[in-house]
Amino acid sequence: MIFLFYIIIITLILYSKGNMPVKQSKKERYNTWVIEHGHTVFKYTVRLLIIYTIVLIFMKINL
Repeated sequence: MIFLFYIIIITLILYSKGNMPVKQSKKERYNTWVIEHGHTVFKYTVRLLIIYTIVLIFMKINL
């Protein structure tokens, strides 16, 4: 689960690079970023969770 958490953080950081305007407060920047990229991030996190659960199920079957 910690590994998945790290993956999500890394993807968020990679997404945020180059997409942010320079002169804005942190809160404004965050809000605009969430509006622009929130949906895609949500989709990717859902996919990652699905993949993670499938992997866990396979691990349990193998054990």
